[in-house]
Amino acid sequence: MDRKIERVYWTTKKRVLGLVLAGAGLLAVYLMTLGGTAGHARANPQAMNISRVQEAEFLEYVPLVGRILPIRSVVVSVIQGGRVEEIFVEDGQVVDAGDAILRLSNDDFLQRSVENESRYITTIQQLRETKLQLTRERLNDEDELLDANYELLQLERQLARVEGARAKFIDAVSRADYEDLRDEIHYRRRKNQVLVQKMTQDDSLRKQQLAQIEDSLARAGKNLELIRQSHDNLNVTADISGQLSTLSAEIGRSLSKGESIGQIDDLSSFKVSAEVDQFYIAKVNLGQVAEITLNDAKYLLNVSKISPEVVDNAFVVDLAFSGAVPAGIRPGQSLQVNLELSDRRRSLLLRKGGYHRDTGGRWVYKVSTDGTYAYRQDVVFGRQNPQYYEVLEGLEVGDEVITSGYDKYRGSTKLYFDTPLYN
Repeated sequence: MDRKIERVYWTTKKRVLGLVLAGAGLLAVYLMTLGGTAGHARANPQAMNISRVQEAEFLEYVPLVGRILPIRSVVVSVIQGGRVEEIFVEDGQVVDAGDAILRLSNDDFLQRSVENESRYITTIQQLRETKLQLTRERLNDEDELLDANYELLQLERQLARVEGARAKFIDAVSRADYEDLRDEIHYRRRKNQVLVQKMTQDDSLRKQQLAQIEDSLARAGKNLELIRQSHDNLNVTADISGQLSTLSAEIGRSLSKGESIGQIDDLSSFKVSAEVDQFYIAKVNLGQVAEITLNDAKYLLNVSKISPEVVDNAFVVDLAFSGAVPAGIRPGQSLQVNLELSDRRRSLLLRKGGYHRDTGGRWVYKVSTDGTYAYRQDVVFGRQNPQYYEVLEGLEVGDEVITSGYDKYRGSTKLYFDTPLYN
């Protein structure tokens, strides 16, 4: 039996083509509704931020979060380890320099100190005896020379008398006795010269020995004094005046040599510590000016210390107050610090906004003079601070610019406003 074959009017290819044509038609209707053309778009000026280019004093600065710290802090450490016997102050108490904080005991240390002290005392006594012996030797040599000179003087006087007698009567003294006397005098003179040379050498040697003895005595005396002073190291005292904090000690606890048990904060003044992004490391120098505002008053600071170490992409600076210190501030308090990176000067300024992120700072939408549209304008920006960019090229004073984000405009060359900005 024959079956009637129905004719197919819509193939798959025709259906796809129909959908494409329908979509193109809808897009055309949409574009006509917007009133836009290629590279153009419509925009609602009420839904955007528009800023005016102005000429004003510009200051490049970076905002920092600063923390108030004492002007100086000193760690309290144990000089000589031992057992805690007494605690004289409490955590948080104000102390003066030299005040006792702890008293420790250490029997082994004291015994060694006594033994060392006895050894140094014996050494000092021996050195002093040696010094005394050298002095006696010098005096003996001087006494010997004195006797020799006196005997020589007596012989010379005797020779003078003999020569006087022989001048009157040649046979008054025999020639042999006369020559013996002259030989004796010559011998004594020569012997005295040798004695003087010997004394000179001995004196030089004694001076060296005495200098060494004096040096040894000084060292031994200093070591002995250090041993005696080390007994005081069992008393932990305050190095500066200030507030004691984080004291960690209990009666009966053993503390090691060099162990830190607390901190003393000098609260006579304060400084500010802040972390700075490593991007600015080449722009921060000692003496650089910073400013804080507290209770509607401005206070100036200067960079007093720069830590060269970079941790977590930041480095630390300390800032000292260059004038008055705010009243009522406390250690640990946080505040905003504006660190100045340049001198103040007048420049063209444009307020910051999302536009810079979307264009990379290469162009902006500049509003037309009649306020009916905005168009792309190439620009060059210079320095910046948290509020403004410095305009170097592309804009003039009074120009109005869209400063909100541009992502929804898809890079259109012109934006036509639904309603004019100016009536």
